[in-house]
Amino acid sequence: MKILNLELRKFLQSDDCRFHFTLAMLVAGLWIIAVIPAWANEAPDIVINVQAQGGDDNFSFSGDLGDFNVATENGEARHILSDLQAGQFKVTTQAPSGWNVLAIMCHSQAASIDFATESVSFDLTSPGRSIPCTFIFRSQ
Repeated sequence: MKILNLELRKFLQSDDCRFHFTLAMLVAGLWIIAVIPAWANEAPDIVINVQAQGGDDNFSFSGDLGDFNVATENGEARHILSDLQAGQFKVTTQAPSGWNVLAIMCHSQAASIDFATESVSFDLTSPGRSIPCTFIFRSQ
């Protein structure tokens, strides 16, 4: 066993070992580059989830990405903003008559919530996956 350890130690200190290690790291590095997912170079999608407590309605949104409506069914709906360019965008809602915005939740550091203005600012300057935000409305 001692001879094996001595031989292993000699090999690890040799130029031959350094060459093989460098080659292995180069191959591993190329493999890692090859498996980077396609979404890694794209701006993420914004997913607007709407939850309506107390009924269904048509909820309006506006902002830098245009105006859109989200109609709930059984108290839930989803709207996806995709194929976005990198940049900073703001999405704002205004609760319909008879409704209040109860909460706004986003699960990303790329989203900043301003509850006072019922809006979310998105920083899409870094590539990544979708950014989900949930707007919860309560019927009055």
